[in-house]
Amino acid sequence: MKLLIADDDRQIREGIREGIDWSEIGIADVLLASDSREALTLFAEAEPDIVITDIRMPGMDGLELLSRIRRIRPATKVIILSAYNDFDYMKRAMQYGASDYEVKPIRARSLINLIKKMRDEIVKDRVTEEAYRKYKIAYRDSFIRNWLNGTVRDRLVILEELAQCSFDAKGGMFCAVLEPQYREVRLERLRALGDELEAALEEMRQDAPWLLHRADDRLVLVMKAQHSMLYFQQTKSRLQRILKRVAADGGCAPFAAGFSGLGNAAEIQRLYAEAEAAMERQFYADGEAGMPVGSPPAGAPVPLERGPVVSLLDRAKLRQAVREGDEAAVQALLGAEFDRLASEARYCRESVATFCQTLLDMLAECSAPADATARRKAELSGGSAPVSFKACHRLVMEAYAETTRSCRAERRSQLGSMMRRIGDYIERHYREELTVELLAEQAGITPNYFSHLFKKEFGIAFKEHVNRLRVNRAKELLESTNLLVYEIGQRVGYANYAYFIQVFKKLEGYSPSELRKKAAIEEKLNNL
Repeated sequence: MKLLIADDDRQIREGIREGIDWSEIGIADVLLASDSREALTLFAEAEPDIVITDIRMPGMDGLELLSRIRRIRPATKVIILSAYNDFDYMKRAMQYGASDYEVKPIRARSLINLIKKMRDEIVKDRVTEEAYRKYKIAYRDSFIRNWLNGTVRDRLVILEELAQCSFDAKGGMFCAVLEPQYREVRLERLRALGDELEAALEEMRQDAPWLLHRADDRLVLVMKAQHSMLYFQQTKSRLQRILKRVAADGGCAPFAAGFSGLGNAAEIQRLYAEAEAAMERQFYADGEAGMPVGSPPAGAPVPLERGPVVSLLDRAKLRQAVREGDEAAVQALLGAEFDRLASEARYCRESVATFCQTLLDMLAECSAPADATARRKAELSGGSAPVSFKACHRLVMEAYAETTRSCRAERRSQLGSMMRRIGDYIERHYREELTVELLAEQAGITPNYFSHLFKKEFGIAFKEHVNRLRVNRAKELLESTNLLVYEIGQRVGYANYAYFIQVFKKLEGYSPSELRKKAAIEEKLNNL
């Protein structure tokens, strides 16, 4: 809205403009005129909604100005300024259609209330009753929000606006911030939570008047308290008991509450910041079931950081551990990172949730099912978003454990298939020089891991498996051919005759020659 001030006394007109923060009561533009003629010119150009004019000015007086304004724009609100001895002028001004008057010397508080009254009448004239009711609520909420944020600083404006809210802003007070810990509660249950809280707080209104502001995603409670630490602590303890009762009896989903220290109306920005910081830090606390409560940290409040989480996690090692199915390594790597973040307790819930979503994105690189990853990510930002740092930690650990076990099962299947192919290869190439290093290189794994997998698949060590295969083939040749023993050794893969004899005797209990003799004797006996 626009305001025009017309007075031939420069000190008065500029004093009115500079002495009040007009923007805080909805006046966006203030125009000044030194006489009625200048006022009429400005009125025609700017079309102000409200005019304040002195009743006595040289040339055209305030009454003539009022008369002309009424002819040009009848809906304009006109406030007449007069001295105590201007009774006859004032009577005529009211007959001419003045909206109201103010007696000099002007009192700022009285003028503020008068302008607010004019402002509300203008809005009411322009809209329906329902729209006006919504406007009043929206204006009240906007003022309280600006007061909490420190953008309203004019003491008189603060006192008068809060008085309109039935709240005496003089004296000591403290602030409490309450925030439901589930997103769907913020959207669906915040109003109900506020209603339940208002009803429960009525018992305190006589001793500790309060003001409840319903913000978009939280409730802000400002409560009076005497400038006595003992009384303040008693009032806060009483409020905490009421909050716990609401949480327990009202059927509310969990919410966190943070309390400020003691201050006054001019310090509300500090009190609000303290309460907000205390509430946000409940994200890292176990808290009491249903309603974690925090008090302001010692000294100046340190808000939680809202930027990206600085991570020290070795992501390459984490990916490798997941792909190899090493659940213990995964838990150790993630556990160390979350333990560090918990000890620092420096990031807000949204930053931690974003970091957790980044960790879940990494699972997609490790062959995690896309739908499972998307579901987990939705849990971090959806209606049932984790209520605490521990819950975020648990969600990520569960997702990684699930994917790691899946990778382990898949890897086992793949490795089992690979080992069977290697077994087939050995069957075909047992005569050649075969070593763990050679086959491990072909499989793309380390020799130690190859040996471990081979024994797990075949039940015996690689070297013993090859030796048994060769000795079994040598036994067949000893019984079915007349080849010399050293020739048989060479045919089954032993270039060293002595080593062949040593291995054969170790596995069979006798030498190749003894086996051949034994076989010959058995054949003769069978032919008798």
